[in-house]
This record gives sequence, C-alpha cells and structure tokens, in this order.
Amino acid sequence: MNKKLFALIGGLLVGVLGLSVPAYSDTNRTIGSREYAVYIPDGTGPFSLIIGLHGGFGTIQEFNASTYISTAGVKRGYVVAIPQGMGKSWNVGDCCGPASQLGVDDIGFLLSIINDVSNITAIDKSKVFLMGHSNGGGLAYRFATEHPELIAGVGVQSTSLGIYVPTKPANIFHIHGTADTNVSYYGGIGPNSGQKNIPVAETIGRWVSTLTNPTMTHKLKLNNITEDTYVGSDGHAVKLWTIEGADHAWMDLSTSSILELFTFLRDAQ
Repeated sequence: MNKKLFALIGGLLVGVLGLSVPAYSDTNRTIGSREYAVYIPDGTGPFSLIIGLHGGFGTIQEFNASTYISTAGVKRGYVVAIPQGMGKSWNVGDCCGPASQLGVDDIGFLLSIINDVSNITAIDKSKVFLMGHSNGGGLAYRFATEHPELIAGVGVQSTSLGIYVPTKPANIFHIHGTADTNVSYYGGIGPNSGQKNIPVAETIGRWVSTLTNPTMTHKLKLNNITEDTYVGSDGHAVKLWTIEGADHAWMDLSTSSILELFTFLRDAQ
C-alpha cells in the first residue's frame, strides 16, 4: 500500500526491534503531477518540518536510503518531506539537467509542499528546515535566498550557491570534502560532472556578507574536519565544515550533524 497508517504496529516494532518509524507515511503523495514522500511522527504537533532534497540524477528512495533522514528525523520529532525532482534534477538556474533547462518552478513546488503538509498535520511554519545534497543543496540555497523569512535553517553537503546572491541572512551549515570531483571545493569545472561552480569560500563569503557585524571562530573539529563559524550580532550563523580527503558522496556524519544543528535551532526559538 502507498499509504501506511501503522501507529500500533509501529509501536510494537519500536518495542521489539528498537526501530524508529513514523506514525504515518505516504511515500507517493502528489501535488499535481509532482510527487513527494512524507513521514510524520506520532503526536499532535505542531511539528517542525524538514524538506530533504536529493542530488542530480537522484530519487526520493535513494536520498532516503543514503541519508536515513526519514528515520532519523522522525526519531527527533520532525515531519520529513522528500520531493522528487523533475527529470531527477532541480532548477537552480545554471545547473544541472532538465529542470533548469525547462525552467521548472521548483520554488513553487517547495512552497506547495509546505502548505500540503500543513493540511495533513500541524506544523510550525516558522520552523521549516532544508537539507540538500549537490543539486538539491543548490535548490535549498536558492530557496533560502528567495524566501529567507520561511526558513529556520539550511544544511547542505557538496554543493554551491551558484548564481544566487543572498541579501538577507539565514542559518547555514555547509559540509564539503576537499576531494570532491563533482562540485569542486576549490571551484572550476568538476572532472566527473563537467559542471563549473564557484569555490566553497565564495559560497560561504556571500552568506557571511549578509550577517551583521560577524565574528569568526576557526578550529579543528576532528583530525580531518576544520570548522569555521561566523555569527552575526542578530544571532544568525554560517558554519562550514571542510572535510579533508572526502569526496562527493553523502557522508553519515552529515545527517547526524545537520540534525543536531536543526534541533538546536528548533529548540532555541
């Protein structure tokens, strides 16, 4: 069945197997011709919402399998929505695939998802978070530049801000490996993708430029992770994790670390 209402069965599974499962899920929910999956925890809400955006040539199922965001998000009390890109791609202006070439209205699609989810369950629209990989991270960035008032936080890996120039601050967490050959950490044309992107430093710099009186801290998080954090006097923050030697593929630490930040922002507001 596409729709699964299994709160009782889920409760038994949690008790027996230690699993975290949603009280409700619909893995083929549609808005017009567009599709997304939604996972809702048990309870009455209002819940915070995470929208997870797959990379280029990706699918709902692949993104969920690599990030385990439906399980991890529901466990922390989030509603999780994972949309499917048109032609397995997202329209971020200069990249990548049919969605950009056709001028697909992916911003409108995300707005419709927020409204559609609010018709299924109670969500707090001031606590909407975007998580994206590669091309999906680019859409998360685009949405945050166009609708910063709707976004409580953005967590992305292996992506670029591309042509977009934010004018208002947002809470940003960017994770990127120095050995990424699709979206190069240092900018230029990725040898695996053939796609040109700006350096990560420029992406971060554009977001930092929106902060008021930013202060910066630099530290070695782990042996191969460098953390740079910029905090504005209004409380918005931009954080970069540089992962030495990491490639383009989604990393397990990305899901857990992004969720940790989202939960901090959710609970602090």
